[in-house]
Amino acid sequence: MMVHQQGDMEPHVDTNAPHEIELKLTIDPQAETGLDLAGLDLPGGRLRFRRQMLETTYYDTEDGRLRRRRMALRVRKSGDRYLQTLKTAGTGGALSVRGEWETPLDGPVPDVSMIGDADVVARLGLILPEQLDAMFVTLFDRQKALWSDGGNEVEIAFDRGRIEAGDRQVPIAEIELELKGGEARAIFELVERIRHVVPVRIGTEPKADRGYRLRHDQPPAWTRSGVSSLEPSISLEQGIRTILRDCLTHWIDNEPAALDGRDSEGVHQLRVGIRRMRSALALFHPWLDPPGVAALEPRLKKALKALGPAREIDVFIEDLLEPCWNDILAHIDPAALLEVTARARKEAYADLHAWLGGRDYADLVLDLVAWVELDRWKGEHVGGRLRTVAEVLLEKRHRKLLRRGRGFDRLPDEKRHELRLDLKKLRYAVDFLSPLFSGRKVKKGRKSFARLQEGLGNANDLAECRLRIEEILAREDLGDDRFEVAKAAGFLHGWAARALTTTRAETDTAWNDFVEVKPFWR
Repeated sequence: MMVHQQGDMEPHVDTNAPHEIELKLTIDPQAETGLDLAGLDLPGGRLRFRRQMLETTYYDTEDGRLRRRRMALRVRKSGDRYLQTLKTAGTGGALSVRGEWETPLDGPVPDVSMIGDADVVARLGLILPEQLDAMFVTLFDRQKALWSDGGNEVEIAFDRGRIEAGDRQVPIAEIELELKGGEARAIFELVERIRHVVPVRIGTEPKADRGYRLRHDQPPAWTRSGVSSLEPSISLEQGIRTILRDCLTHWIDNEPAALDGRDSEGVHQLRVGIRRMRSALALFHPWLDPPGVAALEPRLKKALKALGPAREIDVFIEDLLEPCWNDILAHIDPAALLEVTARARKEAYADLHAWLGGRDYADLVLDLVAWVELDRWKGEHVGGRLRTVAEVLLEKRHRKLLRRGRGFDRLPDEKRHELRLDLKKLRYAVDFLSPLFSGRKVKKGRKSFARLQEGLGNANDLAECRLRIEEILAREDLGDDRFEVAKAAGFLHGWAARALTTTRAETDTAWNDFVEVKPFWR
């Protein structure tokens, strides 16, 4: 199905084009939900129900050519029928839009020559039949229902089973909502009803991605925020909606990596995603629904607080302890300090995992998705063009930053920290709104923002080294290692203090350069 934008309206669907629009909800695989789609009470429509046992084999070349090209090739067996499907990667976020080409087969062996789309075949490249190998298999029981209210059609599939890759396996328990016709908002209206029947959470990882990760024992990928697709003529309403969706996409796409915990960047990017959402709500508050923002703000702050300890210990280990490792080794044995920080990190991630896996967090994401996609964010007056207000919004934050930075070279660390927070707000606003402007000044301005923010961030991490050390020395599990930990921590504190002197001087230069750059919106 192909999405067509009609001004500021909801997307409509052309069912002749081979794309799917889908939302995934995950369920705790250990929970006994008792969910039965045949008895699901859904608003204003009718259900046609059936049940299947599905076995699906995913294929790729030994060197992972399809995966590198962000495509998935599978053959699904249902009864004595076989169906080959080629899918492209989704758009990310709660609602995934991706290409899909289906071909009936006579048997279980894939045949890419059956794909009729010349552009897709060209993107696929030359792949000989003997080069395709089975990568992993999914086996699950599927309950499927087609919901229709006359104007919209949504296919609801409830899958329970497992993914197998060699001797490894992981459970599957998820609900997929695929738009077959009508408006995408119908999916989110169904989510609102389903979440009150069974505890669910937004899922973003396709079965193919999980299968590849299982086969290669890899952590989920993390992502950075992208540039919003804003045209200078975009309306204020559509612009705000697009930015809120982009914030949600960045946030939700990093949740699997944060939950996994093997790559610390997952937690960092999830935290950035939440901060970007808070910044967007603050930036556009004159046009947002006041009660909705007031209800969301404390929940967003709680989420950031829950992420804080894990991120702080990661920074301590990776940005402070590891960089000075060789210097420490030249004087003392830091093994005891490394061991206690590893324990602290394990504890922080256990707390984080419990929070991310809990209902408070899942409900926050579900509420935000519904708030954005069902246009509950809109205030009373959201008219005109985004470009018209962008200059005012950026100028206001820029002037505030300059006022706070007067006498920058004499500001103590705590004042620089406050300035850093204001810079972050301006930087997020620039990230949101800079696509509305053009020219080399935009690139130059973004570069100066990034350099100053990096310098202030490094200085803040070094300044907070003392706090992290105090937290470590206050632990009750140091035992006989207390003296060795304190000795290594003292050396680290001295190293950080010396590095802070250099970093402060570099940041002074970055501030002066930042002040000299003429804002690109003027």
